[in-house]
Amino acid sequence: VRSLAEQQALITGLETDKFSVSDNLVVSDIRQDKNLQEGGSFSIERYKMFLSRFNISEVDFEQARRENLLVSQAQQSLVNSSFVLPHEVEQIIQYNNQKRDFSYVLISAAKFKTAIKIPEQQIADYYQQHLADFMAPEKIKLQYLELSIDDLMQSEKVTEQKLREFYKQNLSMFQDPETLRVRHIVVADKPKIDTVLAKLNNGESFTALAKQESIDKASADKGGDLGWITTADAYPAEVYNLAKVNDYTPAVKTDFGWHVFQLVARNTPPQKDFASVKKLVEARYRREIAEQQLGPKGEELAKLAAEQSQSLQAASEKLNLPIKTTDYFTRDGGAGIASVNRVREAAFSAELLNKQRNSDLLSLSNDNYIVIRVSDRQPQHQEDLADVRDRIVEKLTRQAAQAQAEKLGADFLDDIKQGVNPKQAASNKKLDLRTATAVGRDNKTIAAPILRHVFAMQKPEAGSNVKAGFILPNGDYVVLVLNAVQNGKLGDKDSDSLREVYNNQIAALKGRLEFDSWRAALIERAKIKYME
Repeated sequence: VRSLAEQQALITGLETDKFSVSDNLVVSDIRQDKNLQEGGSFSIERYKMFLSRFNISEVDFEQARRENLLVSQAQQSLVNSSFVLPHEVEQIIQYNNQKRDFSYVLISAAKFKTAIKIPEQQIADYYQQHLADFMAPEKIKLQYLELSIDDLMQSEKVTEQKLREFYKQNLSMFQDPETLRVRHIVVADKPKIDTVLAKLNNGESFTALAKQESIDKASADKGGDLGWITTADAYPAEVYNLAKVNDYTPAVKTDFGWHVFQLVARNTPPQKDFASVKKLVEARYRREIAEQQLGPKGEELAKLAAEQSQSLQAASEKLNLPIKTTDYFTRDGGAGIASVNRVREAAFSAELLNKQRNSDLLSLSNDNYIVIRVSDRQPQHQEDLADVRDRIVEKLTRQAAQAQAEKLGADFLDDIKQGVNPKQAASNKKLDLRTATAVGRDNKTIAAPILRHVFAMQKPEAGSNVKAGFILPNGDYVVLVLNAVQNGKLGDKDSDSLREVYNNQIAALKGRLEFDSWRAALIERAKIKYME
């Protein structure tokens, strides 16, 4: 509810600020949706099937697309207008590529556990002092009916004639995807790409320009060649609209810069005969019929469950759906359908919990719907000491082991702060002092919590170091000695092109952050009130 309200507030705010989307843009956006195309072209039949599957009117669907385009338009206006100053790029490079030299001791709490014995009186005292922690939560069990695409697919009766007709009507489904070989030129800014396009229009070689101008050095060395791609690859739509070999796109903007793409070759595989794809034809036929049935059957299930709200029996018999059951679960989690938040929220609602009614139709996914009812309920109650003793012992043992690890680490930290050489201090306490040199933020050999902590430490003065100790989430204790920090830099080779990449990525990030701030302001301006 909150997200829907905020989205509507955002759209209303944008419209108030005079943002709008033309009808032509909405139509173009829908026609370019690959889910609504057949053989690379918009299919009105597939469009109608899509609307029927999701039980949405054409007007509502177009309005949803219009609103998505409205938000996207506003976001892109900020992303595309953002810029970064040179010193900001240098700071990011220094920060991202920074290296640090440090030593550390890792003291495992686990090694202290075996020697720890928790007295029975301490266990009993802890139980009495924390009775609220040992309340068994309320639990319930559900009955439910499930309507799924998979079950509908299996129940559909098929014949050879139906499959052959489906195959003929959907030939493009049953052939390997068309592949394209493309090359590109990518540069940092719009004026530069306009210059490149002018040269291409004057007949200059695409491959030669790619080698001279493209900042993507990996492909530039090969004349911009990106190899073979399919429609499953995340390239701009303009690439797939190229009709003839050697055609090239207009300027295309991405997070990496401004591109021109050229079609090198197109490979259209031959049509597969029916016999070779019969199993696939049957699977897709079953799927399509099941998708057409899911909406109407879901509506019927919801209606029957509402009419006979005190039982699932009538809906079960009418739709031939078995009544299934869950194990007991709590408000915080469970197995199977009880692992889904919206199912637990519905199950513990007053309507189901107290009035013993059937739920509304609940969506587990686009392919699965259920109706639930509470079949049994166990109230909250106090757990006995015998039932929770092992948990108490484990917790107290872990706390005691952590305390011993922390004490040993604190003593070691005190020693080195008093001037004892870290290597000697570690040896005195039989600890393993590890040394790490020129470690970057992306290091995979150092534990992530240690890496995060060492990169959060203040840079030491020349000739000195910085020391710190902290506890890991598992109870282990770490002592760090930060010896040196080297700011990152780019090598001479390709440094300018990499700076451009950083510049584009940072500018795009700043634009998205500015949009998020604007979005928050529009939502705040709407003054949304949430009612219980």
